[in-house]
Amino acid sequence: MSICPKCNDTHWYAYDENHAKICEVCCTHSDGWWKLEEHYGKSNGKYACKTGCGVVKAYEDLYEEKIVNVTVYRF
Repeated sequence: MSICPKCNDTHWYAYDENHAKICEVCCTHSDGWWKLEEHYGKSNGKYACKTGCGVVKAYEDLYEEKIVNVTVYRF
């Protein structure tokens, strides 16, 4: 198993001196996906990782990867 080049296997990294971010390179996206609606339009077909790593995927990509853990939040 290799070490993540971005976060050195800590699963987060500091992107400046005051902020940390979950590593999108080694994130497993195991918490599922939520549909982006509020500022993106009701039927845009984009989903974000619930872990908070910042990865956004289209519905077609999730369907091809057979990912079923999707939540739709309505505000």
